[in-house]
Amino acid sequence: MPVTITRSTLGRFLKKALAALKGDWVVLGGNVLPLLGSDTRPTSDIDFVPLQETDSASQLKVMEICESLGLPPEAANPSAALFLKRIPGHEKQLILVESSKKVRIHRPNAALFLKLKIGRLSESDLSDCLEILQLEGQTLTATDRKVIQASLNKMLTSAGAEKRKRIEELLSRL
Repeated sequence: MPVTITRSTLGRFLKKALAALKGDWVVLGGNVLPLLGSDTRPTSDIDFVPLQETDSASQLKVMEICESLGLPPEAANPSAALFLKRIPGHEKQLILVESSKKVRIHRPNAALFLKLKIGRLSESDLSDCLEILQLEGQTLTATDRKVIQASLNKMLTSAGAEKRKRIEELLSRL
């Protein structure tokens, strides 16, 4: 049975992460929206990645936090780290959400959120992009908009019909 991560579950996860982890971590994906007060859609995992290199003990601790909340350990999804690391200067596009003496938890700003989502731009990614634009679109600089629009326009040349529609919709909202 698929797991559902709600705003409440995410809040409990972050509280436990603050107490148990060390270093800098980032909440990514659809989990960012509940941090901004949105309840538009629950997610099926928690995209939570370290900013620094970590040992397996840290990743195991994240899985243990999931289990302590009644979630399967695989509910902690570290795969978003791959996409985050591909964006130059991503560290400068993070916003601090929570901190303790040992750990700081960040989220992407609107520009970084969009850059992370547009590569795949599934139906849920488009929905998330539209939501972040509604919540924080005013924070995008003219340069951010141009970079994102250029990436989307480049994608149009090779996109299939359905993805093309999503790209065009996002472009119309930027």
